[in-house]
Amino acid sequence: MNKYLFSSDMDGTILNLDHKLSESTIIKIKKLVNDGHIFTLNTGRPYQGMIYFKNKLEIDCPYVCDNGASIYWDNNPDFPIFFSIDKNTVINFFKEINEITYCAMVTSHKKYFFQNRPFVPSFIIHLDKDVIIKEGLIKDIVDEDILTMTVHVKKENLEEIKAILNKYPQLNSRYWGENNDICAFDIYSIKANKGKALDYLRDYLQIAPNHTVSFGDELNDLELIKHADIGVAMINACDELKRISDDITYKPHYEDGVLDYINKLIKNNK
Repeated sequence: MNKYLFSSDMDGTILNLDHKLSESTIIKIKKLVNDGHIFTLNTGRPYQGMIYFKNKLEIDCPYVCDNGASIYWDNNPDFPIFFSIDKNTVINFFKEINEITYCAMVTSHKKYFFQNRPFVPSFIIHLDKDVIIKEGLIKDIVDEDILTMTVHVKKENLEEIKAILNKYPQLNSRYWGENNDICAFDIYSIKANKGKALDYLRDYLQIAPNHTVSFGDELNDLELIKHADIGVAMINACDELKRISDDITYKPHYEDGVLDYINKLIKNNK
């Protein structure tokens, strides 16, 4: 039997309502890997927000962080793989947006750079004892290449930052909308997204055609769904993701929808 490469987003996809991996999910994933398949978590979380879940699984598989900007595989000398933004690009970009930046967080593998840190939403910050934190103007404190940038501007500056982003072809961005007149952007290398990370792993692992399956629920999973042979939206996913998916799970994330779908897929293909 050809092995499958399964790639799953985390929040709203493989994690339950408590944002945890249930014991039944862990057991099922371990069985998949023991049967010869590859299971990779593919998340927008940074390494520090992922490693706890990876350690809970106790499987020898790769894992993708930072919306595809970093790929890790413990004890594999070919990894980690980083699709970074050159630090000079970051510095020049923040020189242009400095006056309109409401707050920002810029991350590398082990460093977090904050501008107006108290205003950065707490749910996107994942720290551990090894993280080095720097605070100040991003243009003055960044000292190495960067994996992701999160920038918030006031609504009145929305068109201005979009115009500035258009001047940087080496950057990709995702606009998340506004909340209380504050607009949020994720910014990353043109070489990085969840789908491109999936492509890299498929080629590296030499996965057979039609044996790459992905799962997601939100807008940052669009590329993950599009690049898979079978892109599966959660039944609880946003409508835009459902429209471009090949299939939809039978159950939501809090009823183990990913593993339920995988088990049915494997059973039907035996």
